[in-house]
Amino acid sequence: MKKEGPLPTNPRILCWRGKCLIYIGADILGKKHFQQALNYDPDLKECQICMKKLKKSLRLKEEATEVFKAGDFKEAITKFQECVEIDPQNGHFNSTLLLNISIAYEKLGDRGLKLEALNHALKYNPKYAKALVRRGDHFAQ
Repeated sequence: MKKEGPLPTNPRILCWRGKCLIYIGADILGKKHFQQALNYDPDLKECQICMKKLKKSLRLKEEATEVFKAGDFKEAITKFQECVEIDPQNGHFNSTLLLNISIAYEKLGDRGLKLEALNHALKYNPKYAKALVRRGDHFAQ
């Protein structure tokens, strides 16, 4: 595997590359690219928006996870859904959120909405193994 060279210096390229990294699940590396882009051009609106979306998504996911762990599954579903709406194009991240939503629906005993959430997760990421297994389990019951 080839070692990555120095980052480009064009802030737009850094921002776009950061988006691509975020969308494949490399949040830390994507954030690094956003920060570097903003170092070169602090006024780059597109990058500012991307950074805000990333921070808000991660914060809201943490809140939803805490609510889920506390057993408030309806509130967790609401928070996970809000998180999906922040960046509908982020398929990798959103498929994980939708899996969590399906688990919450399962805990609430709603098999129909559980299946709907799993199917939605698989639209984002058709090879998502956890969602495929859970959907298979759904039909095996």
